[in-house]
Amino acid sequence: MSIETKRRNKHKKMDLKTSMYIRVLHQEAGITGKALCKKFPNYSKRTVYRHATATTITTEDGRRNNRGRPKKLTDRDQRDIFRTLHKLRNEKATFSAKKIQDEAKLHHVSTKTIHRALRKKNYYYRQSRKKGLLSASDKAKRLKFARVALKFDSEFWTKQITFYLDGVSFSHKYNPYAEARAVSSMAWRKPGEGLDITTKGRKEGSGGRLANFYVAIAYGKGVVLCSQYHWQVTGERFAKFIENIFPVAFEKCGVHPNGRLWLQDGDPRQVSKAAKTAWEHLGSKHFEIPARSPDINPIENMFHLVRKQLKEDALNLNITNESYNDFSKRVANTLLNISPEIIDKTIESMRTRMIEIVKRKGGRTRF
Repeated sequence: MSIETKRRNKHKKMDLKTSMYIRVLHQEAGITGKALCKKFPNYSKRTVYRHATATTITTEDGRRNNRGRPKKLTDRDQRDIFRTLHKLRNEKATFSAKKIQDEAKLHHVSTKTIHRALRKKNYYYRQSRKKGLLSASDKAKRLKFARVALKFDSEFWTKQITFYLDGVSFSHKYNPYAEARAVSSMAWRKPGEGLDITTKGRKEGSGGRLANFYVAIAYGKGVVLCSQYHWQVTGERFAKFIENIFPVAFEKCGVHPNGRLWLQDGDPRQVSKAAKTAWEHLGSKHFEIPARSPDINPIENMFHLVRKQLKEDALNLNITNESYNDFSKRVANTLLNISPEIIDKTIESMRTRMIEIVKRKGGRTRF
């Protein structure tokens, strides 16, 4: 008998007629258990011995009648759990199963029961997503963009785009050390879900004034623009920003005036009529990526590294008290000190990102 056949027979169920026959042979005819195992090789030894030594015989299958312990949650209770879950996700960045239990008023069960109900529907207690959900329209636009981008020249991302531009905000905390040690925002969600369908879902925590920067990176040059601003962004103000700052960035990139192509994320204030007039006056053109697509702009990866570095510095240097001005300087220094090699490697991955977007039919990538 082959090993595979023995494995299948190990869990084979014995019918009632065979069970009675084995019992009679053993208990009345005196045939040993060893001999019975040889006579009935289609069943495991344990099964043969158990039926041979049985004192009672029943025609009922106890496994069918024994359904386990009764349910602690009714269908209505389960509906209340998921209704409360979706409500809390719209209101809070962080919430636990205990919070769901309190809001749903299900105090007749334990939090472990709530855990089981959530996990049964593929919900897990995970860190809050930094990337939001994508609608069907978003995925279609991303897929179309990626298919077109794959037709570009192999050096398009590294040579033809002068620089990658984006705005970023860092939240100032008076005690960076305590903030760095704080537990990350956690929420019950499915593996592919974010916090909101239209935003990145980033939550900076309580308090703090924002340090706003416009940053640009270029292949082979590193960070070519790092400018902090304190004004509310409008089309007119961004146009003035282009007139004053862009010439310096283009000069650092060292490109021919006819090759002034810069990438941005489609912010309406950056593509306003005033802004368009300003960059056309400089002889430059913009390349726009789809909305809600931070994984297509490599500068987002640099921002992630900067946030990570700021957190590590707060812990290693034990920064327990920091003014807004000191924080702004620390952010600017961290941005400017990002290695050009890391930036180049990130930009070189753009074609791989396009391939992955096509494979995922417009869905999020690992970048």
